[in-house]
Order: sequence, then structure tokens, then C-alpha cells
Amino acid sequence: MSIVTGYVENVSVNAKGIYAFKVDGVRYGTYKTKPGCNEGDFVQFSASQKGEFWNADPKTIRKAEAGGQVNPPTPTPLATNAGANPSTTRST
Repeated sequence: MSIVTGYVENVSVNAKGIYAFKVDGVRYGTYKTKPGCNEGDFVQFSASQKGEFWNADPKTIRKAEAGGQVNPPTPTPLATNAGANPSTTRST
């Protein structure tokens, strides 16, 4: 697997519903999964080559800042103490 970083040049889907996007002149397929990026986004993702074709792992596509800083995935919110008795709730 390779880590790819660059600007998305375009995103396309063919008549069979197969998605692909292009970064630095190389087309990366994501099969039937719409990639989480748009034209002009600076992204980082994992990719693997099969023959002459490159496939991007859609689960790894992350928007990044041009300086190379990758924006982490949005965390799932944790349960809150809503309705908890304040006298039994500990704080740190």
C-alpha cells in the first residue's frame, strides 16, 4: 500500500456506477463507493496498484491542509452525564 497526498483534479462516475478521482494525473478507483472528496480538495489516502490500475481505499480518504497536516476523522461524541446527580458525578 502507498500513501498518496495531493490535490483532487476531478471526480467521476461511469454508467455502471464506478467512481474514480484523479490526483497528480493518476486515476484512483473506489469501485461503487463515492469518494469523500471533491475537485480542488487537498487529500491523503492509501492506495494499491493492481496491474495498470490504482485503487484508493475510500475509508482512508482524508482532507488535508496544503502543509501536509491531515485532518483526522471526526470523532464519535461520547455519552454525556445529562441528568446525572451532580453530587455523585466526579470531576477531574
